[in-house]
Amino acid sequence: METQQAKAPLIWALAASLGSGLLLAFSLSTYSILLTAFFAFIPLLWLSRRQSFWPFVGFSILSNLLTFGLLAPQAIETASLPMGLFSWAFVSLLFSIPWAMLWLIHHRHNAKLGYWAFVSSYLALEWMQGQFSGHWAGWQLGSLPLLFGNSWQALTVVGTGGASLWILSLNIQWFRFLFPAQAKSRKGAIWAGIPLVLLPFVLSLFMGAVQKGDSGSFVYQSSYKSQKGRLLLGQAPKEEIPENALYAQEKPLNGWAYLAGQDSLGSLRFWQKGERQPLSSQAFSVRTILGVEQRFFQFIDWQGSRLLLLNAHSLKRTAPIREGLQKGAQTVIAFSPDSSLSPVLYRSARARAQESGSDIILVQKKKAHHFSANGDYQALEDGQTCSPKIWSPTFFAQYGDLPGRLSIFLAAWLALASIVKPFRKK
Repeated sequence: METQQAKAPLIWALAASLGSGLLLAFSLSTYSILLTAFFAFIPLLWLSRRQSFWPFVGFSILSNLLTFGLLAPQAIETASLPMGLFSWAFVSLLFSIPWAMLWLIHHRHNAKLGYWAFVSSYLALEWMQGQFSGHWAGWQLGSLPLLFGNSWQALTVVGTGGASLWILSLNIQWFRFLFPAQAKSRKGAIWAGIPLVLLPFVLSLFMGAVQKGDSGSFVYQSSYKSQKGRLLLGQAPKEEIPENALYAQEKPLNGWAYLAGQDSLGSLRFWQKGERQPLSSQAFSVRTILGVEQRFFQFIDWQGSRLLLLNAHSLKRTAPIREGLQKGAQTVIAFSPDSSLSPVLYRSARARAQESGSDIILVQKKKAHHFSANGDYQALEDGQTCSPKIWSPTFFAQYGDLPGRLSIFLAAWLALASIVKPFRKK
């Protein structure tokens, strides 16, 4: 059994805490190109052996405060200062729970069970965040492998939750290799780590989204011109209204408005033959661990394809697109008031496309972006055309909630085990 080692000096404990926070922030930051998340958790894993419970939980909170503090300005642009500070503190405290469970299970039972507790509780929290409309879900570990390019086709089966599991598992194996508590720990880390690194890429060679057909041609135009027989995508026409046009006028909503479920695109307007046509909104319920919240989809049937209309914040969550696909959507169109495509929004949109098996068109002020279910990406300039595909539903699109719910069940069971002393023979 791996046991607690000599207590780490304060300076080393602070270095481990702040180092872990910085490494994770570097990966999740919009400016990062380094996949530091693959070893960002190692310093805190090392510290878990060398600190008593409450000091260690305090250091994990400090690490989270640094991580989310660096990300907060990008995450809460529309929120008030008090609400932003509350979100920062709340998420930092929330993500100290996996570390608390790691320490309790490790020191009351054994290290391997502690790793299970850490991973399951972390995945459960990530999944729960993905069900809400808050901003923090945009920084999911599982979106990072998309930086590898189109080679990451395993995402269509495992989803971002499975990719997060991969990253957390690699952190643990790296830690066991670099800081083995016993001689056999390093050998076990090698035997487990090599297949763990290669398995997703090997699987990706034999899988991918299955294309069924085209859903039509879409023309993006920021300044509207009369073109008959096409669906035009753009923002707020000031002069001429074409025969077929779809545009968005999104209202800035603060964080509380999003948490209240007011992210339906009520400001979307559909124009046909020069006249404004009403859009039929379809309400649906999303069951969350804290209850049931209402969200809204809007559909348009066009040339045999049912379009699902969302705003850009919906691309940071797993539930809206999956629920929309289950109701028959074939192509997803999201509107964003931003003038540029941030790396976080890029990863989120690309992850949602690959997970769901549905092409996504993201429309912004000056350009549009086409994310294909097979991982391809195309930037659409003014006047460019794209042809979204209809794909077979992926495993994640149909059963995407299952891994998250299993993580919650396992984390809850291990949380109970963390407060129960182990039964030992006298």
